[in-house]
Amino acid sequence: MIKLKDLIKERKQVGVLYHFTSYCSAISIIKDNFNLHAERGYISFTRYKNFKAPDIAKDVRFAVDGTKLSDRHKIEPYSSFGASPEGGGIGRGAHLGQEEAEEMIRIGDRELSISKYLLQIDILDINFLDSTTNASFFTRDAKVINKCYQQLVELLDQRYIGYNIVKNFT
Repeated sequence: MIKLKDLIKERKQVGVLYHFTSYCSAISIIKDNFNLHAERGYISFTRYKNFKAPDIAKDVRFAVDGTKLSDRHKIEPYSSFGASPEGGGIGRGAHLGQEEAEEMIRIGDRELSISKYLLQIDILDINFLDSTTNASFFTRDAKVINKCYQQLVELLDQRYIGYNIVKNFT
């Protein structure tokens, strides 16, 4: 006899989450089989596909299935404008007038593999970089940015990994 609890399989409906990074960091992530490493003990994601944080490199956008990811990892709300996650406070910065839907997964000193959850990779076309896109936040050297962009595209092509070149993240 089939029990009702066996028919109902509820799960958290997270939807698509995005992880933004620089061209150079994306190369490292791909070479490391889509493993993300935490600098502060957590990995940050957002629900906004056109995330507008001024201090985050936004050259490459990894889209992941947040629902599947949440089956194995606890996803918590986080705000870089609000209380620090290290201090235990979490929030979304709404009290500061910020539009932010940022999420985090605490992983300590481990790594988080997104290979099973990866839906798509979008790369900002290097020909459309400008000061409003804030691409390559951590380096402003045009030669370095161009070199990393070319290496990233070549790496993806060599590994037969699909990607999209986009003019903006809308």
